[in-house]
Amino acid sequence: MQLTNSQLVVAALTHDIGKLYQRAKAPLGEFADAKSIYLPFQKKGQGYYSHEHALHTAKWLKHFITDDEDFIKISALHHQPDINEPELIHWIDLIKRADRLASGLDRNDYPDDYDGKTANYKNTRLHSVFNRLFDYQPVKEGIYPLTRQDGNDYFPIDFSQKQNEESEAEYQQLVRELETQLRHLPSNELNVRFANRLLNIFEASLTTIPAATNAYPDHSLYDHSKVVAAIAGCLYSAYDEDIPFLLVEADTSGIQQFIFEVTEGEQTRKHVAKSLRGRSTFMTLLTEFVASYLIQALELTAVHVLYSSGGTCQLLLPNTPEAKAKLATAQKQITQVLFDQFHTRLGVVFSEVAMTDAQLKNQYGQRIQLLKQKMHLQKERRFHQLMSESETNFFVSEIPQNDEHLCALCAVKRTTKERCQLCEQLVLLGELVTDQTNYTIEFIFDDEKAPENRDFDFAFADLGRIVFHNQVKSEADYACVINEAKQGLKVKTIGNALPKQDGETLSFEEMANSSQGSKRLGVLKMDVDNLGFIFACGFSRELQSISRITTMSRQFDWFFTSYINDLCEQVSLECEYDDNRFYVTYAGGDDLLVVGPWDAMLLFAQTLQREFSAYTHHHPQVTLSAGLAIMKPKQPIRVAASEAEQLLQLAKAAPNKNAIAILDTVFPWEAPNHWSYEQLLEDFEYFSEHSAEISNTLFYNLAMISTQTTNQVFGPADYGLVPNIAYTMKRNLKNQPAMYQELKSRLLIADQSNQLPYIQYPFKLVILSQRN
Repeated sequence: MQLTNSQLVVAALTHDIGKLYQRAKAPLGEFADAKSIYLPFQKKGQGYYSHEHALHTAKWLKHFITDDEDFIKISALHHQPDINEPELIHWIDLIKRADRLASGLDRNDYPDDYDGKTANYKNTRLHSVFNRLFDYQPVKEGIYPLTRQDGNDYFPIDFSQKQNEESEAEYQQLVRELETQLRHLPSNELNVRFANRLLNIFEASLTTIPAATNAYPDHSLYDHSKVVAAIAGCLYSAYDEDIPFLLVEADTSGIQQFIFEVTEGEQTRKHVAKSLRGRSTFMTLLTEFVASYLIQALELTAVHVLYSSGGTCQLLLPNTPEAKAKLATAQKQITQVLFDQFHTRLGVVFSEVAMTDAQLKNQYGQRIQLLKQKMHLQKERRFHQLMSESETNFFVSEIPQNDEHLCALCAVKRTTKERCQLCEQLVLLGELVTDQTNYTIEFIFDDEKAPENRDFDFAFADLGRIVFHNQVKSEADYACVINEAKQGLKVKTIGNALPKQDGETLSFEEMANSSQGSKRLGVLKMDVDNLGFIFACGFSRELQSISRITTMSRQFDWFFTSYINDLCEQVSLECEYDDNRFYVTYAGGDDLLVVGPWDAMLLFAQTLQREFSAYTHHHPQVTLSAGLAIMKPKQPIRVAASEAEQLLQLAKAAPNKNAIAILDTVFPWEAPNHWSYEQLLEDFEYFSEHSAEISNTLFYNLAMISTQTTNQVFGPADYGLVPNIAYTMKRNLKNQPAMYQELKSRLLIADQSNQLPYIQYPFKLVILSQRN
């Protein structure tokens, strides 16, 4: 029997779907009598047939996919050691090999439904992948509830053991939801589109289901099934290669420069927010477009895209001469087209590493590290090939025409109109994603397949185009929607929270007017500390499976692209706003940039850090650092973003990172002394509540005295400041004895004297909050 690549991918993707149905106690029907065909016989004890999920897989395939018995056997016989099917043996062995490679070294030698050797497989829940990083031993294991991935339900919880009947009922609910989604599968042959739609449906339904219960259950049935399918897709053409796998990364350079390439003035002010939103969304879609272009060039399915977010995508591809030649051509085409459209301002850089079976199985983290090292080198020479092959002078731009002038919005492109074509398109994109998010987004590589009615169309020369439309169905092989499930399409989560009031999007100046006291904005830039080290060295050798690391990548991304929107709403409510007041400029992968009222942003930064800690199950080595800049609303956003970046780097220069820099000073998030962000906010709140007892003059004078201390530890060199402090307090607090004693104990008592260098910071915040 001969299969196409997409048919094999479907067989591999569905090989374990029976685990869902077995745990839901679904009836086997006619397949109850097929145990000897599909199941291995275990001779332990009185003997029994194990791996019953394979029978459920066979039944599911026949009911939802195909009546072809040979195809069903290729998918469902992956545990049967005695196979008498000569025409099928190659494909069955291929899926077996892919299954072993995806699992790494952490599978035990007994089936997951053998209750005598393992925990009850129905009651076992998915554990947080962060539990096992760096041999972490949490007091309680972080465990996910058995539900669709949605909002807070994707946070680890303290799990109480359940009875079989309760677990079966939860699995039965997932079965019903899955089967509802299966109606959106294309009713045609098992082609690329079918495989991609099935993958999307599995992501929504199988993400919180443990893949196996005979090992530590920290990667999901979805992640395992996708990785098995990707490996099988590679082995389809590279089965006999000594080094069959190629891990490829595409990284977009110039993201921040491109997003903030907006000139702010009276003429352009009303378009700035929409332009930023459009540019941020465009960067997300560009990454998806590049990933889709590469896999369609190799005639592969979306299972090969292991990760795509934050301007970076990683793909697992077959390492064959033919595939590498197609890949090289596609990469060259992408590089040239982006250069023609954006010159050196925006581009995509590629790196790759080849892998043997053994390296994929138990050295995957090390290969990721090597991939990143190669990427660093490639970025240093990203235009080398273009410069060496250019027929004209690479450094000379197109000569402007007499009637052309710089675009009023970006001040980069020349145009005869007010705004250049690119800025016009990006403002339109910003309007579309601001007004609604239920557009179907298609990546078109053949113009004959493009829908007739399009709300947005961005062409990348001969490469293809990104199209937005509102039609009910999509005929494209590669398509997605933003944040909301629709017709079995890929849900691309984007941090897209916008500041609103009475249904209208607020400008930066209007957002600043929501602040207490001084009308300013807070610009927060934040990312995960030591992320490369976490992926390369976080798991021990026996845990470095591709499934586990892919799971961790997806979980990082979900927090920054999906949960961030919920967090904006949550903190806005805590600040007693009637609607969201935060603007997510960009977020994805492992970092973000958010703008909001300066005082609300203080709480937002703290809440985000605490939520991230809870999300990673309070792992001490998975931390965030941040820079928080406070700006005037008329200051160009790109300047404030640059300041926030400088503050972020200041925080990351701290000995243990895991800190925030604000007011040009680094504060650990939490610490057993005064120098912590937690204490800063507590003191700011305290003195704000008592501001009626303390004049702004006293706040200001004490803050100025505090700045004269020599370092964070009050010492002999600072003793000369004590009389000045005592005099200033006595003079300004003669009618407030209680507050005088409070400040005296904070600033002048020996064991509290280190507050003196510190006190300027909460006082500066109070002054901002009181300033009219």
